[in-house]
Amino acid sequence: MVLDHDLGTGEADKHRRNGGAWFHDADLAVRKAVALALQRLPYVLEIERPNGCIGIVHAEPPLLAGQSHWLDVLRNLSGEQGGDVQQLARRQALYSRSRIERGDESPVLGVEAIYVGHTSVPRPRWLGNVLYLDTGCSWADGRLSAVDVGSGEVFVAEYAHPFG
Repeated sequence: MVLDHDLGTGEADKHRRNGGAWFHDADLAVRKAVALALQRLPYVLEIERPNGCIGIVHAEPPLLAGQSHWLDVLRNLSGEQGGDVQQLARRQALYSRSRIERGDESPVLGVEAIYVGHTSVPRPRWLGNVLYLDTGCSWADGRLSAVDVGSGEVFVAEYAHPFG
């Protein structure tokens, strides 16, 4: 949402409602520095493990129709298939919820697991080898979840929220 705002395509009110008030309340120099820092970050991370690679993507792996391999994710984001594919892949990586909305349990080949957030779920949820890990810790009924990338063990903090 910061990058969208920086490009002039974002919705400031929506960003404020989703935790971005601090950004819009900051002075221009801070907003520019934050946007520049975010532009330099990768859209996916890879962690090599003895049994293969783990991928980390904000929303979901950006795969186009007929694609099912981690290398497709990387190619889509690289821009080698053209700017339109790259832009679509970036939006999928940051915002898409289509996989979870479809309940798509097909695995992404060539990767041990992919950890994603963006879509809050009551408990961590596996769809194929994609783990939805955002359990809404900022919401009154949410929990904080984490995964140990070394062992693959998933942790969910159980707590009583002070307001409910």
